[in-house]
Amino acid sequence: MSILWMDNFQNYGTSLSIAQQGTPYQYLGGINGGLVANPDGSGDTVLQIGGNTGNSNVVDNGVALPASGTKIGVAFRYRTQALPSSSGVRPSLMQYRDLTNAKQVDIIVESNGSLTVQIQGTQIINTGYPIVTAGNWQHFEIYVDSTVGSVTVKLEGVQVINQTYAANSIVFANIGWSPRQDLYSPAQAATSYMKDFIIWNTSGTVNNSFIGPVSVYRLAPTTDVSNSWTLTGGTSVSGITSADPPNDSNYIAAGYTGLPLSATVNLSDLPSNVVGVRAVMTLQRAEKSDGGDATINTQIHSGSATFTGANHNIGTSFAYSYDISEVDPNTGSAWNPIAVNNATMSIVRTV
Repeated sequence: MSILWMDNFQNYGTSLSIAQQGTPYQYLGGINGGLVANPDGSGDTVLQIGGNTGNSNVVDNGVALPASGTKIGVAFRYRTQALPSSSGVRPSLMQYRDLTNAKQVDIIVESNGSLTVQIQGTQIINTGYPIVTAGNWQHFEIYVDSTVGSVTVKLEGVQVINQTYAANSIVFANIGWSPRQDLYSPAQAATSYMKDFIIWNTSGTVNNSFIGPVSVYRLAPTTDVSNSWTLTGGTSVSGITSADPPNDSNYIAAGYTGLPLSATVNLSDLPSNVVGVRAVMTLQRAEKSDGGDATINTQIHSGSATFTGANHNIGTSFAYSYDISEVDPNTGSAWNPIAVNNATMSIVRTV
């Protein structure tokens, strides 16, 4: 598997705390930040990039990589409402950090819209011309390989940086971003946003390189197919589990007898203009009532075949788990929109 995480920030309502329950997000800055309406007026929810009260951008926004490594790529759409007015409020478009959370690679937006790359605090390149423009969404892809010492940045699929540095084989464990530089308040920075966020590496046989300007869509449950769980606070599995934000008073429950217990739903369709699919990710939020054993998995059914995710241990407070399918189990090839639209999803209590 090469894709490690995907998000469009449309599963958590407006709660940054819910977004951090079991997901790779270690912290999401709340000063001048949050989950807000898209500034382009489209009506969807996006991440407004904020900071914290500290005097360092180390802990503004951090993501623990689901798999640490020396070769890590990210893709996302970014929008700033204004270019930085001074050096202190230059945004870190993306940071790569090691196992101690020390900053190793920093890609910084300058006041003229150009990009600067720093390695361990030392500049290795500035583009010399504007890359970032204010007031519109731009799709970025960034790939860093510390084994050979290279940083590559693409804008809308076109390479704008391809720079080498002294290879050090640093293992990246975290990535992050910030609206400002150290010692400056995030409240002083221009407002900026993120959506269509993807993390990938080179470990798999597909999606192991730049994936292009793609979008991430939330396909919510629409109707029930079958159910052996108990409903509380609602009349259907799909109605309860599609809530955004999740309502902890409404839930489906599976006891410990008669296992495995399964609930299966149909999902909403992809937009009609989607022509290809890179991967399908399930995202489920669960808790158990006491200290006994409990595990769940998710299944994606396509034709006569099924993708089964990992068995996830459930804790006594709500947390997300997730699984990623990069090929259609019915064909062994890449998913396509028709197959995704026809697929169903099950949540199964296994223990």
